[in-house]
Amino acid sequence: MNAARKFPWRAFVTIGCALAFSFLGRAPLFAEEAADRGPAPEYPRMGPDIFDTHVDGAVLISSAFAQARTSGKQVLLLVSANWCPWTRRLHSILHGTPALQRRLNERYVLVYLDANTRRDRQRNASVLARLGDPQKRFGIPVFVLLDADGKVAETRETQSIAAPDDAEVATRLSRLLLVQDD
Repeated sequence: MNAARKFPWRAFVTIGCALAFSFLGRAPLFAEEAADRGPAPEYPRMGPDIFDTHVDGAVLISSAFAQARTSGKQVLLLVSANWCPWTRRLHSILHGTPALQRRLNERYVLVYLDANTRRDRQRNASVLARLGDPQKRFGIPVFVLLDADGKVAETRETQSIAAPDDAEVATRLSRLLLVQDD
C-alpha cells in the first residue's frame, strides 16, 4: 500500500480524544480527581450545596453547642434545603454583608440544618420533630434560636424580610436576628 494514501489513524484518534476531553471541561480524567472534588451538588443547576446532605443534624447541633459554650454564644439554626432560591439568597446576603456577618458571628454559632424532604423523607426528621417541625409551621427558610439546654427559645419566619433589594433584606435580617449595632 502506498504510504501517501495510508490514513493517519493515530493522529486522528489523538486529536479526537483531545477534542472530546476539551468538551468535557470539568470532567475528571481519573477517579482520584473525582474524589478530590467531593460529592456532586444535590441540585447541580443551582450551584454548590449550602446544606451538607451527608451529616446528621444532631451532630451539627451538638458540635455547635460545644463551640457556643466555649465562646459564650447562642446556637442559631437556619432550617431549609439546597433547592430553595430564597435560602440561597439569604445565604449570599449573610456572607456577603460584612457588618451583618460580623455581628452575627459575634452572637451566634450558625448551623445550616437540612430539612429537604424531596429526596429523603426522613432527612433530619427526628431533629426537626424535637424542634417542633418549624419548617412545617413556617415554611422554609426559618430561623430557630436554641437556649442553653437545646430547647427552642424562638422561631422566626423569613418571608417578612423579603425585599427586591439585597441591602434592604440585610437591614431587615439584622432586625429579625437582633444583631443591630447597640
